[in-house]
Amino acid sequence: MQTMTITIEKSRNISLLTAILLLLATPCLAAGSVEISFSDVTGLLSYEHTITNAEDNNSKLNGRFMRNTEENTSLGSVGFDVHAPIAGVDGLQLGGGVKVYAATYQNQDIVSAAMGVLADYFPPALGGFGLSGDIYYGPKVFTGQDADWLLESNARVAYRLSPFAEFFVAYNNIRADMEHRGTRSLNEIGRIGMVFSF
Repeated sequence: MQTMTITIEKSRNISLLTAILLLLATPCLAAGSVEISFSDVTGLLSYEHTITNAEDNNSKLNGRFMRNTEENTSLGSVGFDVHAPIAGVDGLQLGGGVKVYAATYQNQDIVSAAMGVLADYFPPALGGFGLSGDIYYGPKVFTGQDADWLLESNARVAYRLSPFAEFFVAYNNIRADMEHRGTRSLNEIGRIGMVFSF
């Protein structure tokens, strides 16, 4: 009974932290884009707000919530990233970013701060088709609760239907080194989705 009480309390704490992280991003979400994606066992909702959008760089704030029923994972994150176009390669942008994660995985809690690199390639010759990907790593020094590190990677193929809508197929892999359990997959699955800009 005591173990059950501790587990419930930990789940409440991590859910509260996830909500706080998402609320911190709310004032910045007045304009930008919303992404909705899903598979048979996962669902994801994310918001992104453009801070700057200049010819030589752009920066964005983002927040998201993901649920995977198969792995019993709930995850929220907020982040900041910066892109810059690469001279001489039309449609290619490279950048970096930071994310703060709060998650529960099978009654274990994870909090992590990660740094990452990202790339987008939408060549004009392909008429709206493009590729994008990123990878984020949260080392042990920035990871706590029941995990020692966290690693996330994403890849997607997208088609821009218009300046305001994008369809995509994506693959997401989130792994963490869990206390007493070794490396575990929090989410490893493909999804389809849409991005709506406003």
